[in-house]
Amino acid sequence: MVVGEGASGLPLPGASGTLTVIYRGTTPLPHPLLLINEWMAANTHTLADPADGDYADWFELYNPGEVAVDLFGYRLTDNLTNTAKFVIPAGWSIPSGGYLLVWADEESYRNLAGTNLHVNFKLSRDGERIALCHPDGSLVDAVEFGPQKDDVSQGRWPDGIADPLVSFTVPTPASVNVNDDLVQPLRTTSVPGERQRELVLTWIVVPGSKYRLQSATNLSEPNWQDVPNSEGEGVSSLRLLATNQASFFRLLKP
Repeated sequence: MVVGEGASGLPLPGASGTLTVIYRGTTPLPHPLLLINEWMAANTHTLADPADGDYADWFELYNPGEVAVDLFGYRLTDNLTNTAKFVIPAGWSIPSGGYLLVWADEESYRNLAGTNLHVNFKLSRDGERIALCHPDGSLVDAVEFGPQKDDVSQGRWPDGIADPLVSFTVPTPASVNVNDDLVQPLRTTSVPGERQRELVLTWIVVPGSKYRLQSATNLSEPNWQDVPNSEGEGVSSLRLLATNQASFFRLLKP
């Protein structure tokens, strides 16, 4: 029996020996993760298409990965029985952590490489589905939405989260999704400090908004305390010394 890296042993029917298959190629990488992150199917006066000034339907693609993704050959559709309804031509990509604004206006003839993308279908304000497929036809991401309100977008919050879908009174095409109706999520990271470990709290900043971070040692604590140096416009991160005492944090708008 030959054994080597990538080998797999297969029992031979009716025999006592083992057939070993050795694969010396490379393992194919999975398709890059791309997401349909936000959309507006009833755009009456929120965002005008710079190509013609029309208030057309739009949606946003988001790349949460660590590398840029070339979109050449990817497919967009509103009908999964026709996954090749619109095939993205050469000239469009999404950088790591970036977004692409797509106009669903049936005006794909307006496409110029390096600008917003135009597809050959529209969105229905009564609800429908948007799907993104890999060039090989396999599904990358799809969303299904119901009836939409004028100038209220819908999508994922925070960016890239699967469920539930959230409606946004402040649409943010080609940018970080913002939900003023909910408390911004806090993300925590523990890092080594000079003398002891530090806790890093980060949150999403909405331009023009101010925030105040508070802490307590118990969730039922009636008197939460303001965390020093955490209030102000543009503040989005704070380092604190980690302690052995349980601590809870919340983010408020002053």
